Amino acid sequence: MKRIIKWWPLLLLVLAGLIAAIVWRTSPTRAQDQSASLTQVFTVERGNLTASITPTGEVYAPRQASLNFDVNRLKLVALHVAPGQKVQAGEVLAQIETDALERAVIQAEADLTVAQDNLEKARAPYTDLDLLQAQVAVAQAEVALLEA
Repeated sequence: MKRIIKWWPLLLLVLAGLIAAIVWRTSPTRAQDQSASLTQVFTVERGNLTASITPTGEVYAPRQASLNFDVNRLKLVALHVAPGQKVQAGEVLAQIETDALERAVIQAEADLTVAQDNLEKARAPYTDLDLLQAQVAVAQAEVALLEA
């Protein structure tokens, strides 16, 4: 017990020192000093903002391309170029028979019309005539029930 009493003032002094250090580290003036060192103040000026990039690398357009035609489905009418021949932009290279394509377009338009009709039927499955027929059937059933 006497040992504790001897060390008690020293323990109290160490504890007070720790509390003082914590208070000093968290004081608002110290936080303001730290934040002031991290901020910069600039004057606002009117002007143009310019940004630029400097990429490295190469950009090129291909000088040749392979063209493949499905000759099993389309008949080639005329071929205006030979292999290895240079051509200009917009130049007609080949002509195909368009009858099969025109038939496919007509069939696709007919399929579209059928699909649109089916969509309308799905959105409004019952017409006013269907509603009147149902009301008449209900009225006839009520009459039949009363007669029975």
